[in-house]
Amino acid sequence: MVKYGLFAEVIIMKKTISILLISLLTISSIPAFAQSDYEKKLEYKRKKIVLLVKTAFRGESSGYRTTDTWSTTVSPEAGYSYTYSSGTTRSDKSITFKEVSDWVIVRGGIRELSDVEFLKITGNRKEAEKVQSEIDERNKWMWIGTIGGLVGLGVALAGSSNGEVGTITVGSAISLVGFFIGSVNMPKQHYIAADFALEEADLYNIKLKKELGLPIDFE
Repeated sequence: MVKYGLFAEVIIMKKTISILLISLLTISSIPAFAQSDYEKKLEYKRKKIVLLVKTAFRGESSGYRTTDTWSTTVSPEAGYSYTYSSGTTRSDKSITFKEVSDWVIVRGGIRELSDVEFLKITGNRKEAEKVQSEIDERNKWMWIGTIGGLVGLGVALAGSSNGEVGTITVGSAISLVGFFIGSVNMPKQHYIAADFALEEADLYNIKLKKELGLPIDFE
């Protein structure tokens, strides 16, 4: 009977220890799950991409200035004269503010993305390579045009110092063409359409939510 009693006590003790261990594991796992869910939400907010409309006001001034003058000459009999001049100046100047809007791509609420960065992040690598190629080509022609314009300006100045009309004409023509090429190839604000960017951003955000196990409607 003693052996049986000891055996029963051992079994009860094992069951009690098992219950305690399971309880401890369950309790300790609750904060872990909560922490994991919180971290997923933080990661989504850090990687989320949105399009924002940026609005600014640009002031443009315009005006005119006119001056009216008149004079009066007095000729005494002594043979000399006095001339009195006076006048009035009128001016009018106004400033007009125009609203200028543009859109930007923002990741994580703080970092502005270029079109190429955005396309790479959203998986559009071929489109990113195409845009990068266009950017490189525009930059090349912009610098060629700018350098050509400066060279032409130098030729025109040299011709002017020597009084060579032909050199001035040629230099001026080269300068105008160069600066025109440089101006038309200035970097653009965007190389992709806004509606395309918005659609790709939405698809990227939905995919990110699924990967993190978050609800689709989580924002």
